[in-house]
Amino acid sequence: MQGRFIPDHIVEALLKMDIFVDLSREDRSRLIESVFYAHIPEGTEFIKQGAPAEACYFLLTGEIAIKSDDAVLQLQEAPTVIGLLSVIDRQERSASVVTFADC
Repeated sequence: MQGRFIPDHIVEALLKMDIFVDLSREDRSRLIESVFYAHIPEGTEFIKQGAPAEACYFLLTGEIAIKSDDAVLQLQEAPTVIGLLSVIDRQERSASVVTFADC
């Protein structure tokens, strides 16, 4: 399932993430309104090294592999935020990200 509608349990999980804790209620609402909800199957590369950074990802379930030149740099489990610094710095992606389990 993917789209602009975000189920209440997903919103609640997002708001529990550290990145949201210090935001004002208004800023949290604005950020939640910009979220796109998607299920990403295992084995899917959803960030490609060298690509423009157009979005960050809030991983609520699953596990990902961060890769550079096909070498795994790190495995990360949910909950975590992926790609935020590239978006803020307006830089190309420094690594690829592949789902290691359904996310």
